[in-house]
Amino acid sequence: MCAAHQAALRPLAPGKPRVAFLFMVRGPIPHESVWRQFFQGHEELYSIYVHAAASNSNSHESLYPNNSIFHQRQIPSKPLSRFGISMTEAQRRLLAYALLDNTVLNSWFSLVCESSVPVRSFGYVYNYLMNSELSFVEAFFAWEWWRQGWVTTDTPQLQDHVMRKGEAWFSVHRRHAGLIVGDFFIFPKFKEHWREGGISAEIYLPTLLNIIDPLGIANRSTTYVNWTNPSTDSHPETYTRANITDELFVDIQNQRRNTQGMYVMGTRHQDCHTQDSGCIYNGVANFSCWLFARKFSGEPQDVQALLHHFTNTVVPLGFRV
Repeated sequence: MCAAHQAALRPLAPGKPRVAFLFMVRGPIPHESVWRQFFQGHEELYSIYVHAAASNSNSHESLYPNNSIFHQRQIPSKPLSRFGISMTEAQRRLLAYALLDNTVLNSWFSLVCESSVPVRSFGYVYNYLMNSELSFVEAFFAWEWWRQGWVTTDTPQLQDHVMRKGEAWFSVHRRHAGLIVGDFFIFPKFKEHWREGGISAEIYLPTLLNIIDPLGIANRSTTYVNWTNPSTDSHPETYTRANITDELFVDIQNQRRNTQGMYVMGTRHQDCHTQDSGCIYNGVANFSCWLFARKFSGEPQDVQALLHHFTNTVVPLGFRV
């Protein structure tokens, strides 16, 4: 982490900057065919790093075959628990390895999962990130959530008013990536006091950047997710071939307000209603919000429907935008 922090402080060498795609997954990545189309023709503008919880960190064998775009892109990985500190550790580990990769010029870092897919073309995503003045981290006030995951002590380690919550799936520029891996004040408190039972990945990063650079984040993610009709209390809606339509992606692309994400859940809690859900981009209000989306089913028939949609649709969306 120290070395990665130092690497982030050094200016990038001349050349074309890249977007580092950080895949935090359980193992197989069912939407590889979709990502392959997304990346095609842009090999010098992106990097891939995979933290696969199912892999053996002591093994040098790849989970992914030779013809996979994820072959040999795994970093040393550890088991993940959704409820606990391990997801936060994986986020920081992915950022560290991407920052330490001196073979490429990683300038932006986007975290995705195995149920994520892009909803814009690579060119759109690249320009959207490279031209942004802010990192995309959602951070709304919701003290009730963080108290549920924190081990109570006689002396509060962090004050309620600094704690924030948001989607775990972020897009950050290189300076913020360096601040995250170089954090030796807030993270140790989470490491010591976070208990199994809370989702630290939805609290740590929003809280850290709210403390050290609150005006440097857009207070939203770049990943669309629908919490207005959750499949369970703790999981957003899952999309299958039954609802993978042109209309779905047109709607996602046309959204200018974060009204279906975790922010909606936050409005049920104290003071969250005071936060603006509009998507602002470099000072422009009512801008398009989303570059990626989740949660898409990984069942073969659902993956095939999604791929067919992006390769055969007559509507100008997805990779063609």
